[in-house]
Amino acid sequence: MNFPSLPPSASDPSATALMGDPVLLRALRDDMSHSPHAVLGAHPAVFAEQSGVVVRAFHPDAIACTLLLGVEARPMLALGGGVFAVFLAQAKLPLAYRLRFGFGNGSTWEREDPYRFLPSLGDLDLHLIGEGTHRKLWTVLGSHAQQKGSLVGPDRLRFDFTSPRALTPEEITKVEDLVNQRTLQNHTVQTEVLSMDEARARGAMMIFEEKYGDVVRMLSMGESTELCGGTHARATGDIGLFKIVSEQGVSAGVRRIIAVTGDGALAYLRDVETNFAKVVSLAKATPANVLDKVEKLLQHERALEKQIDELQRKLATGGGGGGLEALLAKARDIAGVKVLGVRTEVTDRAALRELAEQLRDKLGQSVVLVGSVADGKAQLVLTVAKDLTSRLKAGDLIKNSAQIVGGSGGGRPDMAQAGGTELARLDEAIEAIYASVG
Repeated sequence: MNFPSLPPSASDPSATALMGDPVLLRALRDDMSHSPHAVLGAHPAVFAEQSGVVVRAFHPDAIACTLLLGVEARPMLALGGGVFAVFLAQAKLPLAYRLRFGFGNGSTWEREDPYRFLPSLGDLDLHLIGEGTHRKLWTVLGSHAQQKGSLVGPDRLRFDFTSPRALTPEEITKVEDLVNQRTLQNHTVQTEVLSMDEARARGAMMIFEEKYGDVVRMLSMGESTELCGGTHARATGDIGLFKIVSEQGVSAGVRRIIAVTGDGALAYLRDVETNFAKVVSLAKATPANVLDKVEKLLQHERALEKQIDELQRKLATGGGGGGLEALLAKARDIAGVKVLGVRTEVTDRAALRELAEQLRDKLGQSVVLVGSVADGKAQLVLTVAKDLTSRLKAGDLIKNSAQIVGGSGGGRPDMAQAGGTELARLDEAIEAIYASVG
């Protein structure tokens, strides 16, 4: 981005805040990587002893931009390359505003950005997580918990930190409690621009210290003091509720917390309440006894699954009619090998394998293929007596049958499985085992 060679008039608050602040200028340069038509956000600034923010906007083709605050229109300073900025005192910060871009042909385009000042809530929460970005994690996990990255949104935040293990539910609760306790204290956020040496002397927490220049921005909120160039709320109480919704590993030795704040936390809790109410209704329970009711339902489901397994095995043993003996009688002798292909009503794959093994063991030197339909698909299990695997491989024998039902299969020399979608050809696939062996 090409900045003007001469700074704008010093009487312009926006110009003074921007051109005199290398931190803001570096942030503006970095933000040029954003996509077109993007509002770039706001950074804290101090002008004439007033704290506020510099609002920034970007459109690659615009030659002018105006910030619309209700009936008030504030022309924005053109910094070149389609970037515009204006200073707003903190006491006048709105929650919503519009941007009007002007173009060389006289046309205009407006964009409403009602949440641009709200990222301050998440950014401030990053500080409160640790009383200097991560000290609260130190309190809970120990000094090994070091920040590795973060991302701030209007009502949510992401915080990466080093840890060899996952946080326990109790530790997550403790971090939430520590942050929310500080939030309720409603400390005013003080913003100062000062030298790095002075900030260090005053005990400011510095993360990624190598990225700081000679002039830095220092935030103070109660006992917490830290360097940061992000957007911030006017007081910690503006954050509202802080709620961790996810904690997971992202790489070796690095964990990630995702949390919601303000309206985001409220929306999250309402979703939880809605889902909880649905569970209560489905379980025909009350909020007070729903846990006990769900536990009983799960126990009942496990008992039913056990009964189904037992019935599947009984069905396999009975062969769906006439018992195993009736099935064994269908075996054919092909080149000294007993070959059997049967269809059964057994749907459980484990029970199907058990049936195939029982038939093989009863027949001795044999090849057995059993098939059935389960969940809208044909399934096949083929077994070969171990003494025959030197010349008859289960994985090879099942391929032809698998192709007939429109699928594929494979396995060990003595056991192979296959599946397919051509249900109408299942009997044909089972019959094909005789030709495959012969």
